Amino acid sequence: MKNKTLLSEPLGKESLQRYIEIAYKKLKNSVFYDKSNVITRNALVEFEGEDSTKLDEKLKNLTENIFTGSFYESQQENILENINIITLPKHLKEEKYKTDEQRNAPQSNVIFNKHLNENINIKDFQYMINMPIEGHILGVLWILLIGRYLDEDGKMYKHSYGNRLRKSLFKDNKDTTYYPGLFEPYFSQYTTWRDNGISIAKEHLDKGDDIIILTMDLQRYYYSVNYQKEEFDKIFDNLAVENGHTKSETSKGKTEGNNTELGEKDLKTEEGNTKFDNLDILQNLHGFIFRVIERYSFKLRSECEGEGLWTTKENGKKTGEEQANNVLPIGFFTI
Repeated sequence: MKNKTLLSEPLGKESLQRYIEIAYKKLKNSVFYDKSNVITRNALVEFEGEDSTKLDEKLKNLTENIFTGSFYESQQENILENINIITLPKHLKEEKYKTDEQRNAPQSNVIFNKHLNENINIKDFQYMINMPIEGHILGVLWILLIGRYLDEDGKMYKHSYGNRLRKSLFKDNKDTTYYPGLFEPYFSQYTTWRDNGISIAKEHLDKGDDIIILTMDLQRYYYSVNYQKEEFDKIFDNLAVENGHTKSETSKGKTEGNNTELGEKDLKTEEGNTKFDNLDILQNLHGFIFRVIERYSFKLRSECEGEGLWTTKENGKKTGEEQANNVLPIGFFTI
């Protein structure tokens, strides 16, 4: 049985250039509609500038560096070094009234843009990633070339609704379209999730069953997940094997520390068909994504030392020590 190819064409320089241009367009669209991500929106404006020819040159240079592998020898570390955390307020603490008179006083319906109480107590913070735009472009590129295969029918839990890729993102032959949207709109996904739950509950009520509907939220989910390198590598390895490569081939481009060993170019199967085209390009891209996660998590632990959200004791039986979590960067369009 002939294996499917991940791309409808070999990932040469021209096709990589096309993917990077599409990735930039989708990043720009996503940031425009994300009202919470003003940091990246401002960085996009500065990156694009007023001269469109300079933007084209930047994208061409990025393509050249990714294609030849020189990106991982120089530009990668510059991006990682410039990853910072932007701390934003998420929830404010409720004001505690000292007297019953203050507590029972009628509240004004007027909203002021200046808080009259200088002592503002913040309950929770949001920690957004601040990173050079080239890093964000590669995040979307990862979605278009690798992450998309995690969202295929049969792989993703059917009742998972958040951050699902738009069906119009790809043509029937799996080519990426220039359609600017990336993810299905949150409001429509939320509506589907809610309506499906209510429909199932109604079916049981019609049968005379008693029903209780509970809604739950995972507290601080983005800061509680834990991606370790071995698990992240396995995502790529499994996809590569599914598409015609052996595990020995995928091990040739493994990333260690801050060094990247380039794999062989244009690897082919025994049948002579290029599968997971230019494995080295995709594998190095995958390794870069993990390094962003790792660097963000390191900066986050420094920023939030003492909050107790960034470590786990899952390996405590083996090492007796806590293991640092690699969490999901908020504001990074990837997983």
